Formats: sequence, C-alpha cells, structure tokens
Amino acid sequence: MNDQPVNAADHMSPAVRDAWRAYLDAIEVVREFIYSREYAELPTVRQQATQFLMQMQAVSYQWIIAPQVDYPRFYRYLHEPMSWNWGFPSPDYGYRWGFVDGRQTYRISGKRSDCVFLDIQVQPLFGIVEDAEFVKLPTKSYLVDDMQMDADGSFEIIASPEPHPGNWIQLDPNQHVMMLFVRETFYDWGKARPSSMWIERVSDTPARPMLNDEPALIAKLEHAARFVKFIVRAWVTAGFDRSLAAQDRQFNRFAMQHIPANAGGNPLAVYHNMIFSLKDDEALIIEVNAPTSRYWSFSIANRYIQLIDYVYHQSSLNGHQARQDADGKYRFVLSKDDIGAPNWLDPLDAAELGMMQFRQFYQEQAVDLPKVTSVRSQDAFTALPAGTIFISPVERQAQLAQRSRDVLAIYGY
Repeated sequence: MNDQPVNAADHMSPAVRDAWRAYLDAIEVVREFIYSREYAELPTVRQQATQFLMQMQAVSYQWIIAPQVDYPRFYRYLHEPMSWNWGFPSPDYGYRWGFVDGRQTYRISGKRSDCVFLDIQVQPLFGIVEDAEFVKLPTKSYLVDDMQMDADGSFEIIASPEPHPGNWIQLDPNQHVMMLFVRETFYDWGKARPSSMWIERVSDTPARPMLNDEPALIAKLEHAARFVKFIVRAWVTAGFDRSLAAQDRQFNRFAMQHIPANAGGNPLAVYHNMIFSLKDDEALIIEVNAPTSRYWSFSIANRYIQLIDYVYHQSSLNGHQARQDADGKYRFVLSKDDIGAPNWLDPLDAAELGMMQFRQFYQEQAVDLPKVTSVRSQDAFTALPAGTIFISPVERQAQLAQRSRDVLAIYGY
C-alpha cells in the first residue's frame, strides 16, 4: 500500500503557515512552563500536566477559533465531567456558553426550571492586546431570577450595546467576540431539570460566511497563541499559586480568596480555597457554620485546578447533599480511606497535592473560614460528634451508583 499522497505539495499559504508555526511555538512555551512549575516533579502532577496541556489546546480552539457570532447558540459540551473540567468549575452547575458580537443585538428566550439559581455572566473574550499579549477584561453577572419573568418561568432578554427596556444585558461595542456564560445550579441531582434557553441574532443585515477567510484565520491563530499562554500562565497556574500564597504557603488551611475581577469567577460569590497535602494515614476534619447563601458547596481540584472525578467518586458535596450535625454545623472528612463518615470527601489522585474550594453564591452573610483539624485516619470517625451516622461500604456503594446515574442524566447520558 502506497501511503504517499497523490499530490505531496504543501498548499498552506506562507502567511497561514507562519501563523501556524507561531501558534506551535506558543504551545512549546506553554509546555515548558507547565513542566517547570513547582511540584511538577511529583509523578501524579506530571500526569495531570500532560492532560492539562492537551485540554488547553482544545480550549483555545473552542473559545477562539470556532465561535460564529452571527450564528449564536448556547453550547453545553464546553464543560463535561471527566473531559471538559478546567478552571475549577462546580460539579453542581449546568454550564452553557454563547458567543456574541458586542456590536450586535441578540434575543435570549427561555423557560426557567426549578434550579437553585440561573445567571448569565458577560465575559469579553478577546480582551486588549498589549505588547502582543492577551489581557482578560473584568466580567459582569446578571441574575436571571431577578429579571421579569412570566408565571410559568418564561423569560426574554435583549443583549445589546444600547440600553433596552425590560430585561437587558449590556454588551461592549468594542468587543467583536464576547461570551455569555450561563450558570444553572442544581442541588438535588436526581431531580435536576435543565432550563430551556436559546439565542438568536436580531439584525436586518445578512450573516457573514461560516468559513473564515485567510486574514480572519490568521488573526484567530495569532490570538489563540496569546490566549493559551494567558490561560496557563496567568489564570490556571496563577490561581493555584495565589491560593497557596494566601495560606502563607502552609498546607491544609483555608484562606479567603481575593479573586481578580478578570478571573472569571462570579463577582457576587465568595470563594474560600485550601491547598492541601495528605499523608498516607492522615485525615482532615473540616468544620463550617451553616452557610446562609442560596448555594454553597465543597469540591476538589488538582494542581491545574481541574476537577477530579465527581461522577463515580464522592469528591464534592453541596448544601443539599451534605448532612448537618445536631449543633447546626457541617463537618466534612477529607481522607484517602473511606471511614464511613456521611460527609466524606474522596481526594483521589489529588491526595498528595490538591485544592479544595468552598463556594458561596448569593449569600445573605458570608460565614467564617472553615476550621481544619488534622487527625489520623483511624481516629477520624471518633473525632466527629456523637451520634454521627456510619455509612457502611454497601451503603456507600449504593450512594455512589445513584450519584453517577444522577449526574450523567444531567448531561443526557
């Protein structure tokens, strides 16, 4: 069999080839950066790094190359368990992404389900290019629940650069690509019913061609190179580094996060992070007062703030799933071994180095930092309040089986 193509000439234009090679050079810069960061010498962190490097290239395509702002829709596949989970997403959110042109007008229609809350966060995607570097701009959130809505939950929102009566989301006419980032939050996964949402462009002008011409493709390739360097260096790894610095570089303690306005988090949320490292026989008991927020949760990510698996493992718990103690507090046990605690959190492959996040969204009053106590794993259950229910291995197996069915159903599996 002859594998030689009939025409072996390289038909890529010189200009596109130069942009492509510059993009590959950027990927190499990112690779060197990832594998030379602190803790990259740990075997599990190196394995995480390889997956992270591949995923960031996919993100640069999905966020920079692929968007068609004249043919908008809300994508769901940009976050999915075990594959698309970068940037420390929440296991409880049904995320969606829509890409729009800040100079144009769009109509968002939908019908709200019985989710905990539904909001839309506006994110300028292309930012400002300074010295050929990507700069991410601040974001703004709009709580759909506070907007005008029919009795059955139906709503209509106009997104445009000019003010509009009724429900309105402000776009930036200086941004030719912006992201409408939707968070839909579910507490009881087994009863989760995603809201219906769709978006359309409102214009008398014809839509532009689907295929990028050469100048547009070159511009996107150049920006993809900037974008992937920014995501890795200034967003993801920097997020972990900021958390560790906030803890005075001491493991196993929570610290309040002062997240930059351009980091992508909801500005109306409160985040407490903990970089942790567990010894083989160590367990951490995490104690927190009952939150007053509309939504709260604990979840775990790795060195590159990718969620560890939460479909088949209990690596996250939210305000509905967690069990409250008689004194009104919540206590969680982070340990490699399942000690039978109701609020056990499994660190999986992040046990040696991981990040835990305590999220509070739309809180009446933020609670104090969680208290962390280190104990031996074999002593962890007895350190919990008297009367704590023991979860047997059989019961845990049944819980995990139901957990996986519930969360996969949210994604249509």
